[in-house]
Amino acid sequence: MNHVIWAVGLCLLLSSAGCSLADAPRDVEASAPAPAAARVDAVSLVFPAVVDAGTWAISGKFQFDPSPDAAPPALPAVLEVRDSSGTTVARLETSTDKPIAMPLPQNAAGLLTVTATVTGAAEESLTASAQVFAGTLAALGPVAADAERSLRSRLAAADGAERRDLERQLTVARFARVWLDTERPQLEKAHLPALAYITRMLPVQAAGRDYMLEARGSNLALLEHPDLEWGGVTHTRFWVHLPADYESRTDWPVVFFLHGMTSATFLVESFRSPTAAFPGGVGMPCVGITPKSEIQGGWEPDILNRLLDHVLAHYNVDPDRVSVVGHSRGAAGTLAWAMHSPQRIAAIAPTAGTGNLLEAYKIAHIPAWFVHGLADNAGRSIRMSEWLRRCGAEPRLTLIPGGGHMDTFSELEKPEFWTWMASHRRTQPPSGLEAPAFGQDGLTRVERGDLPAQRLLHAGATGGTDAPPAQFNESLERRLYEAACGAGLACGTPMVLIRPGAEASEVSAGILVRGAADVPERLHVTELPAARCARVLYRGPADSLADTCGRLREQLRAEGARPTGELRCLYWGTRGRRGASEGVWELVFTLE
Repeated sequence: MNHVIWAVGLCLLLSSAGCSLADAPRDVEASAPAPAAARVDAVSLVFPAVVDAGTWAISGKFQFDPSPDAAPPALPAVLEVRDSSGTTVARLETSTDKPIAMPLPQNAAGLLTVTATVTGAAEESLTASAQVFAGTLAALGPVAADAERSLRSRLAAADGAERRDLERQLTVARFARVWLDTERPQLEKAHLPALAYITRMLPVQAAGRDYMLEARGSNLALLEHPDLEWGGVTHTRFWVHLPADYESRTDWPVVFFLHGMTSATFLVESFRSPTAAFPGGVGMPCVGITPKSEIQGGWEPDILNRLLDHVLAHYNVDPDRVSVVGHSRGAAGTLAWAMHSPQRIAAIAPTAGTGNLLEAYKIAHIPAWFVHGLADNAGRSIRMSEWLRRCGAEPRLTLIPGGGHMDTFSELEKPEFWTWMASHRRTQPPSGLEAPAFGQDGLTRVERGDLPAQRLLHAGATGGTDAPPAQFNESLERRLYEAACGAGLACGTPMVLIRPGAEASEVSAGILVRGAADVPERLHVTELPAARCARVLYRGPADSLADTCGRLREQLRAEGARPTGELRCLYWGTRGRRGASEGVWELVFTLE
């Protein structure tokens, strides 16, 4: 088998900060900082996603970020492997400078959880978990074929509700067989929940038993509602995840999960459902719905509203408790749906993606939980959550140190995540909020007022002009967010501070932070006092930013204002795809 090596997203933060998470602001959740003696930012495990019968051992290595110039640090580490029942099946005491070579007993099969505990010089330990699949994939092909034959045989003699249920199971089995044939040479970390599911399902179906009765709470594939059409394409396919005691009530909360950019991710991501956190549906607090987008790279709110109408008419769910989770492009779909129909949605959780910031006022009344990996341009989620705060909202924000694009799924495997999603009821949007009004010059009306004290985390001041740069350095932004989270600081919007100097202006590019903590080495915090200010939003070409700042200074002087020469420029992001030449900036001129 051609194993694809993947980096398990344990992301144990080993920053030099010494601040406890107990001191961190409640709106930011991050991993605990590492001992002060550690000299790397993060450590992760690297090994194959699948262990087959030919090796039956986990072989890999510890990986550090950034990679050390010399030998890797030698930190004591303990690896434990547990099966689906929580029983420890293997344990290894080792050091992070040694290769991982961990034999597994022959009875260790299925989805296994690997837990790593790394101890630093200060005897403080960090623990994180990841998963690996142990099994022989080649044997699943014939089992999948047997499952399809068995289901077709039972289907020929069935009618009514039994026939519809068998049709749904046959669709799942067919999905599994096609997926195995297509993806088996390229199995990755994200495939593991789906792989574990089908290895439990196929043998039961092949034996002629009803898997859905034996594992209530698992996935059903539904092919129905043929009039659900958009752009000439019929949208009929979605998964439904039912609690084990679904029949006991008629008012379940319902949570939609919108998959990422392409429909190819539908099968894999659909298993990131409530049943991943509640095996067998036991204790599951909601009904889960995972639709499949037939539109390349997007979601249409009108289609989702029609699907919601269908779900409300056919399932025991409460129309006042409809929530939405979305990953990547699905996160953009989540925000677009909520902004389109804010009166229908009770709560949202965009992960690893964002939406139209200037329309965010429409969802200020909706509880929101943003999740983003700091190695995946997390500034998009941070800026959206900060903009919502300006509209009076109190969004939650979970940042995963070292986390990549797929590592946000770790939150979706926690019972508390789905409990939070299911705990909200819809409220009506408040009146009085509206989008910023931009003129033909790309500016909003200049407003004067009081500016609160702020804290800017940055890498140091440099000489420059009296206008901000056209683009904010994304690499610097990522490094500052990692450092802020490691120190227990709440992350805010990127900002460029410009102050007049003796010969040239002093320019400090950084991020706004909240909270009190020791500053990581090589970084600085500038305390910005409260001040009178004139502030304005600018939306337009980046190369016109300098001229715009100059014209605004002249306008303020002509109106009798007295600018101090200090400019605080907040970067709210580009419009459209990454690298676009247009953006949104907030220009704040302090006044005497």
